[in-house]
Amino acid sequence: MIKDGQVEVVKGTSHDPEVTLKLSEENLSKLLKDDLNTAMAFLTGGLKVNGNISLALKLQEIVKCYN
Repeated sequence: MIKDGQVEVVKGTSHDPEVTLKLSEENLSKLLKDDLNTAMAFLTGGLKVNGNISLALKLQEIVKCYN
């Protein structure tokens, strides 16, 4: 969950998520290191997005701020 500039990672599912990402632990690590080509991962099935895709697209920009 990202709220008020803070990131919280919780196991399970939010009651009403706006977007859900499904990816391997390896791809999550790469994403957090800004070392994942998200477009390629999405096209090849390494990243699956359910819900508001525009929020998913913003995630990579947010990650870049912390690297």
